[in-house]
Parts: sequence; structure tokens; C-alpha cells
Amino acid sequence: MKILKGGGGSRSENKTLRGITALAAFCVVIIHCNVPGTFGDVVTGLSRFAVPCFFMISGYYLFSKNGYLEKIPNKIWNTVKLILILKVMYLIIDFILLKNGTIGMNDVAYNFIISSDYNQHVWFLYALLALYVFSYLAAKHNFDISRLFGIAIVIIVIDLIFSELLPVCGFDTVQISNKIYPFIGLSFFIIGYLIRKNMKYVKSLLTNKLLAISVMGGGLSVIESIFVSRTNLYFGIIVFTVALFLFAIKNPSKIKSRILTYVGRELSGGIYIIHPAIILIFDLMQTKIEGFEYIEPVFVYAISVIMMFCFSISMKVMKNMQNRRAVIKPT
Repeated sequence: MKILKGGGGSRSENKTLRGITALAAFCVVIIHCNVPGTFGDVVTGLSRFAVPCFFMISGYYLFSKNGYLEKIPNKIWNTVKLILILKVMYLIIDFILLKNGTIGMNDVAYNFIISSDYNQHVWFLYALLALYVFSYLAAKHNFDISRLFGIAIVIIVIDLIFSELLPVCGFDTVQISNKIYPFIGLSFFIIGYLIRKNMKYVKSLLTNKLLAISVMGGGLSVIESIFVSRTNLYFGIIVFTVALFLFAIKNPSKIKSRILTYVGRELSGGIYIIHPAIILIFDLMQTKIEGFEYIEPVFVYAISVIMMFCFSISMKVMKNMQNRRAVIKPT
């Protein structure tokens, strides 16, 4: 997930994967908007592909035939910077809420150190940072992280048991599943890494079959979301995500939209960071428009895209101005 980094695309860029990244960013917005009713259960269930997809992308781009040790410190540092940006941004929001009497000082401290309803998405960056650090240590000791594939599958199975199987049987284990869920980051990170490592096999897969499997997984997740609503992971979503990801790798130019490619490449990470703040503003405004809760994700996503686009352009303009000043030598 490229975040707040310019430079444009290249001829070898996977435009399909960038487009899916843009879609995944929208799906994260849907999840956090809490769309109500059965419709909300279904769209939220389908949107659950986003987080596994982001982890797979991270693992996919980590792999290198010549080893990833040299590039991973930069990934670690970029992730740390994102965590700091997110924490500082939401700390400012908390101080504004404190001044208005909405929350207390204890809430500000807790929200900054732990999390709140509107900055709990930082867990993804924590998990990603842990994966990068672990991968760095593994590389230093010549350990191939793809050997963890068995453990990755076990984690997914355990999560599915607590998130779906036991609730269907009448047991209330969703909260336990929520505790396990962050560890699925390792699972999909390893899967993405293995896909890049086995590109020869991926290229031999049939596009039509991948699409059919993806549609089947999506349909299954719809059914699952009706029986077990608002859980973090469905079996159908796993099938859907992996098949869709393989389709993107197999067909890098299927998505022709420059807008989707740009959003996926340049803005998706910024959207991930900023969208809960926009949701919070809508919540504080207590919007009275009838049915707004069903279209709120569209508004939040659109505003996030516009804000991050303006920010990205501003950063590029400032960088160009600095470069010009550096070129001009004093006479």
C-alpha cells in the first residue's frame, strides 16, 4: 500500500492491482461507516476483503529474488512515520474535542496511547510494522518466511472457527475472534509473499477460472454475512480475495481507468489514515438527511480522495519549488 508518495506510474506498473487497491480503500470506509440493516451486513461482509488484500500487497512487494534485506529498513521507517502522522493528527482532533468539552483529559491520554473509536484503524500499521521488523530479523538470520505458510493457514482456520463456525452453532465468540483477527495479517502477508515467489505458477493459471472462483467466493460471503453478520472474516472472503489478487497479478492491465490507478497508487494510504476523521465530523454534525447512513461511505470516500489529492499536489509543488531554489546558485 503506497502511501503519500508521488512519482507516478511506470510501464511495468500493475494497473489492475492499483485499481483493486483503490476499491479496497473504499471498502475500508464502508466497514467503518457501519451501514445499517441487512444491506449493511452484506456490503460490510463483502468489504472485508480489503484488509487481507492490503496485507497480501505488502507481502507481495516485499519479495525480491535477490533478497529484501536492503529495502526493508525503508519500509519500516515509512510505516513508523505513518503511525506518527496518524497519532499526531488524531491527537489534535482529541484536543479540539477536549476544548469543546466532548471528552476529558483521561480520554485524550487513552486515545493517544491505546486507541479510540475513530483511530483504532492504527492497528493495521502496528501489525504491518511488526511484520516488517520480523521479516528483517528473519532475513538477517537467513530464515525464509515462506516456511511459515503452515502457521499462516492454522491462524486463518482458528479465526474462522471463532468468527463464523462457533457463532453459527450458537456460541458468542465474535469478541474472541476480534482478538485473534490482527494475527491474520501474518497469514495474508505470507500468502502475498508466496504468490510473488511463485510467479511462474501464477502465470499458468486460467483467467476465467480465477474470475469464476472470485465470484463464487463473493457469493458465498454474501450468504455467510446474512447468517453471521458483522464478523471480521468469512471463508468466502478468503476465496474471493486470493482469487481476485491472483487475477490482478495474472492480468496487470485489465483495469484501464487512470483515475482508479492514480487513487490506488498515490492516495489509498492517505484515505486510510484520514477517513475516520471525516466520519467523526459527520457523526458530530448529526446529519438529519433521511437515508444518509446508506450513502455516507460515498461522501466520506469522495471527500477523502479530494483532500488527499489536494495534499499530494501541494507536496509536489513545494518539492518542485525547493528543487528550483537548489538549482539557482547565488551570483
